[in-house]
Amino acid sequence: MRRTITRTALARVLALHRQAYRLLMWLDEQAASDPSVLDEGVEHALIDRRRCSAWLSGPSLVLPVGLAPRVGDVEALAGLLSSFFQTSFGIERIEWEGRCVRARLRRGAEVPSLREGQRKRRGGDPSIEAVQRVSLDDGIDADRVVIVRTAKSKPLGPEVLVWTYAVGLLHRAEGHPEGRSDWKAWRSIPVEERRRLTIERVWAARDRIAERLASEGGAD
Repeated sequence: MRRTITRTALARVLALHRQAYRLLMWLDEQAASDPSVLDEGVEHALIDRRRCSAWLSGPSLVLPVGLAPRVGDVEALAGLLSSFFQTSFGIERIEWEGRCVRARLRRGAEVPSLREGQRKRRGGDPSIEAVQRVSLDDGIDADRVVIVRTAKSKPLGPEVLVWTYAVGLLHRAEGHPEGRSDWKAWRSIPVEERRRLTIERVWAARDRIAERLASEGGAD
């Protein structure tokens, strides 16, 4: 069943995404002095959402204040954390005599995204789907032509990009990342805006998309 994308849900996932990134950077810092922090076992846990969820909840994992997930956020944080390995990061290790002597993060996705492969086969488009969600959630009677035209509008390009990326974060938290498409969307957002991507910016983008859809289509 399709769920309405709410401002509260997006604000939460934006915060959890920042937390997941900080946690990943913390692991990389710790691995500089203790390579076992990113050994093969940890890597296997990180790249799979279910295993990552169990790893985050494990009694042996001690995280700094602000990085440890709240009970209700474990699965979403695990989804976001593991998605980094399908979008932009991998782990590079050097072993000597069966022991990991160096382990650091590297740029480049570690595993392929199932959702991205499925999308290529059926020819879907994340931006069109994200714009369609606005139409459905707001009860705007916009046909396929209007939705596609809105998604591809050059004047609305920055808004559609931000909104599509935010919707993608929700998918990532649920364990369905787009893979490299998510990374490309992130890199396409201007650097200064990426550094301060807030719920206010995301929702303002959504409002502009809704206004365009309503003006070209109609509301119930």
